[in-house]
Amino acid sequence: MVTACSGVDGLVGFLLIGLLFAAMMHGPLLRKMLWLLAGLPLLWAINLGRIMFIFWAGRQWGEKVALTVFHPVIGLITFSAGVTLWALAHRWAGLRLAPFAGGAAAAPMNPLSAAGAPRARYRRRRHFRGRRIGGHWCGGHLAQGL
Repeated sequence: MVTACSGVDGLVGFLLIGLLFAAMMHGPLLRKMLWLLAGLPLLWAINLGRIMFIFWAGRQWGEKVALTVFHPVIGLITFSAGVTLWALAHRWAGLRLAPFAGGAAAAPMNPLSAAGAPRARYRRRRHFRGRRIGGHWCGGHLAQGL
């Protein structure tokens, strides 16, 4: 029987998350598959380091501390770190994240924000507030150097 400490659960989780990430990426299928396969040795190396740390912690503080405190926590931390490092390497693999192509959720919250909200125009006008005398603005920010 294979236990969770061997990393099989992490491997299955990585493949599930990896397939989801690969589906969200733009790029050739071959690059996606190579990117996914490149994550497996990374995950294996991180898991090996995790197991070695658990053995070291067991020697330092005892088996109970190593298996009840470090084993569950370090597994989540190392798995998350490995997936994050692997996901950040998508540009190195020549892939790019696909933009969200949803329906109403992709629309801006304020329909005027795309065309320039009146609030932005008000700020612009307030910035140049002052009087115009002889072709120059007086009393506003533009007149400070005149």
